[in-house]
Amino acid sequence: MTLLRVGALVMKLGDFTLGPLTFEVEDNDYVVLFGPNGSGKTTLLKTILGFYKPVSGRIFFKGIDITGLPIEKRNIGYVPQSIVLFENMTVRQNIEFGLKFKKLSKEERKNRVERVSEILSIGNLLDKKPRELSYGQKQLVSIARAIAPEPSLLLLDEPLSNLDPNARLSIMKALRALKRFNTSIIHVTHIIENVLYPDSKLLFMYRGKILERGKTSEVYSNPTTLELATYLSNWNIYEVYEKKGSLICPKGRVCFAVDREKIKVNDKTTHIAVKPVDVVLDKKIDGWSCYEGLVEDIQVTSYGYLYSIRLFDILIMAFSSKKKGLKERVRLCIDPSKVVFLKKGLSVER
Repeated sequence: MTLLRVGALVMKLGDFTLGPLTFEVEDNDYVVLFGPNGSGKTTLLKTILGFYKPVSGRIFFKGIDITGLPIEKRNIGYVPQSIVLFENMTVRQNIEFGLKFKKLSKEERKNRVERVSEILSIGNLLDKKPRELSYGQKQLVSIARAIAPEPSLLLLDEPLSNLDPNARLSIMKALRALKRFNTSIIHVTHIIENVLYPDSKLLFMYRGKILERGKTSEVYSNPTTLELATYLSNWNIYEVYEKKGSLICPKGRVCFAVDREKIKVNDKTTHIAVKPVDVVLDKKIDGWSCYEGLVEDIQVTSYGYLYSIRLFDILIMAFSSKKKGLKERVRLCIDPSKVVFLKKGLSVER
């Protein structure tokens, strides 16, 4: 069932224009707003929250038009990027603070605090003051405070930023646990690896527009726009210069075999891309694009070696567990099914 519907929304902030944007959030959805800084992610959150008034378009929450409704009447939870806790209060009092406006009894407030604390594993922090907490613990308290009133929708603005790896894993685990509250979540981030949940949905934002949408894992693995593939930074991307049947050539002496059927439905292709993990070294496979190249650079990663290999007048990155040397000649092959077609998203009417 649709919980939130944003229709043809336009918001102007100085010289920046957000939209027009149209999308929906269903009950129990986990929606990721992903994109570079300045793409309008936080502006969109604050417009949904009621902090900004749109120039045009409507926002419907539970079927009710809330476009002009004050913030306090929207029943939408919000965790800002900057942590703001009451330093003179304990963690328990911070979490309970918003509940006092819900006209709940003292016993009901106590039960809410204990339930939230148990789910987020912060029961041992309840009697501490914010100054006694780590940054990650403070973030957990901020989330607990926002979820305690049991809002139907929770907006999270970069909740995983400025965290060390262990704290980040702890917060990620806590965010997954929030599904027990039957709350839909819109999570803003510019680091996609933090939110590659199997059931999450992704909206890729760029310069105030939504360029791609779908299941997070699918959009991440198969981008269709040049903007997303470029921003992900883990793709070999080449401008298309020529098409020869089932071959696409980024340069005259290098052509990649592609699936013939895909060509028919990708007539707006401007670039092609392939992941470094899909570049296979030291094998010759019939029907694949195979070349010999020269290793120009080597990076050691936790997954193996990342090679930059010169093929005539282009460079291609390849992952491999095999150790190669600089200036060593290597054979590489690419499966035609792994070549992705890209178009310029901002030039396409959406």
